[in-house]
Amino acid sequence: YYFWTNKNEVDPEKAWLDYKAEVKKVNYSYTSRIRKGYETERGRVYLQYGAPNEIVEVKDEPGFFPYEIWHYYKLKNQSNRKFVFYTTDRASNEYQLVHSDAIGEIQMSNWETFLQGNESIQNFGNRTKDIYTNPH
Repeated sequence: YYFWTNKNEVDPEKAWLDYKAEVKKVNYSYTSRIRKGYETERGRVYLQYGAPNEIVEVKDEPGFFPYEIWHYYKLKNQSNRKFVFYTTDRASNEYQLVHSDAIGEIQMSNWETFLQGNESIQNFGNRTKDIYTNPH
């Protein structure tokens, strides 16, 4: 009760119900075969920072595992922050956070190498850097 009172002194129950609704959304969208949506990395990011302004989903780029790039125009006191998630299992809906430029999140300069599924395929037309730098 104290926690939700700090979120909304006037109506802590509304704060709890709003959060509960977000958890339902996350569970619907990001539940995998082994975890509820709120336990996944995409679920954690969504619940911690809110809905991203843009999500670019790439499911069929030759030589790459499926990945998503989430773009937040404003993230607390930061601007123009991105999160890169990928999965090695196309059927599970279990995506891992591999890189973000947000303060306090995992930052990996070679994040693109984690997205490459089949190294024997020449990655002509690789769009990852283009999508990351200009997701529109």
